[in-house]
Amino acid sequence: MFGRKKRIIDELEQQVDKLFKGASQAIEQKHELARELRDMDNMVFQMANQPNWESMRPFFQRMAEASMRRKETESHRIASIMIPELERNYG
Repeated sequence: MFGRKKRIIDELEQQVDKLFKGASQAIEQKHELARELRDMDNMVFQMANQPNWESMRPFFQRMAEASMRRKETESHRIASIMIPELERNYG
């Protein structure tokens, strides 16, 4: 009887730990996105204050590179979730 209760408690503790870990990751992602938005806003502001396209180009290139990095990171994140699910269901 006590063994069963202990197993249930252990399972619940694991679930709570998993939820807290997920919540802290979500908070960190939110902070990271806020930093990226601030950086992009600053680059747009600096770009808008340039007199011609040639002086704007470095800002545009940095923004394009940052966008590609974010897309790649998101793609890897989605793959890390989907691949185990696909293997579990179809493997």
